[in-house]
Amino acid sequence: MPCAVGSDTGGSIRTPSAWNGTVGLKTTEGTLPIDGLIPCSVSIDTVGPMTRSVADAAFMYDVMAGHEAGSLERHLTEDGFLALPRTDGVRGLRLGALQDEDRDGVENAILALYDAALERLRELGAEIVPFRPPVPWQQMVEGTGLIFTAEGYVHYAHLMEDPKAPVDEDVRRRLLPGRDISARDYIAALLTRQEHIAAFLDSMRGLAALVTPTLATVPIPLTEVDQTAYAARFTRPFNYLAMCALSLPMGLAGDGFPGGLQIVARGRNEAMALRIGAAFEQALGPIGHPPV
Repeated sequence: MPCAVGSDTGGSIRTPSAWNGTVGLKTTEGTLPIDGLIPCSVSIDTVGPMTRSVADAAFMYDVMAGHEAGSLERHLTEDGFLALPRTDGVRGLRLGALQDEDRDGVENAILALYDAALERLRELGAEIVPFRPPVPWQQMVEGTGLIFTAEGYVHYAHLMEDPKAPVDEDVRRRLLPGRDISARDYIAALLTRQEHIAAFLDSMRGLAALVTPTLATVPIPLTEVDQTAYAARFTRPFNYLAMCALSLPMGLAGDGFPGGLQIVARGRNEAMALRIGAAFEQALGPIGHPPV
């Protein structure tokens, strides 16, 4: 299948894309309709395309945004539009990368792919600079969790509270704490989120985008999955910050499994994330297939 639609509240488009060597676009909240989506968080839920190439993701985003046939055809043929990389690619763009302390806990295999990806972007003409977030990543991960736990419980309390309901017990464990989140704490989290969005955008002045690994590990065998831990260290913060993010393959690790590169742009600037992703994808070429 050449394309699919996913939802992303904390990384559910980007995580499978990274671990399967495909492309996934987490769009800015509010840019695409979420009618018919099974809700988790009314504040953070988004939908987006999952495809085999950046160009396909761009074209599918165009379709999902409701552009007319004439616009779609023009976007495929005119340089600079979403579905076609610009001739200047990333040349002259300033991109923020992980600072040294934020690399702790990332698998060596992923860091090797990430460093090679940064070097490739440099060769394409981008300037890579260390980026220090104004708010710790983990604090934003926790802020996202509080908001979607509170909102998710509102939607599904009747199922979570019924021990006979056919609910995955790991899902129940994640949403049940929502009943104990007070209105005061929930509203405070929403207000703090807006403060953090403003601070983060201010800290990105002069940068076209941020570039991180999508996930800190290669794919994990099902038998080793820890349901109490989250793989969303680098994905959840950008749901929290109302930004858009593209995950695309950055190569295969030594064991043959893929690693994902995440390109994060300001809210409603999907075109920038796609532009950078298209240039990188074109320079990297096909990565091959995982041994599955």
